[in-house]
Amino acid sequence: MNRVDLVGKIAASSGLTIKEANAALVAALDAVAAALAHGEEITLHGFGSFSVRQRQPRELVHPRTKERVRVAPAPTVHFSPATRLRRQLASDR
Repeated sequence: MNRVDLVGKIAASSGLTIKEANAALVAALDAVAAALAHGEEITLHGFGSFSVRQRQPRELVHPRTKERVRVAPAPTVHFSPATRLRRQLASDR
C-alpha cells in the first residue's frame, strides 16, 4: 500500500474528501515526526509505539576493497507493535 492508497482508504472509511484525508494524514505524520525529533515516544493504543534509539558505532568491511570502515553512531526509529496488532497479524496468516 502506498500513500495514495492509504489516503483513499482513510477518505472512504471516514467520510472525508480525498483532500481532507490527505491533509489529516500529513498533519498526523508531521506530528509524529516532530515528536520523534524531540526524543518523545509515540504510543498508539492497540497499534504500537514509535521511539528513537541510538544505533551503536560499528566497523564494517568494504566488500570490494576489504578496507575497514568506521560507522558513527546514529539515531534510528524503532517500532514496537502492540499485542492487539501482533495477534491480528498472526490470525491473518
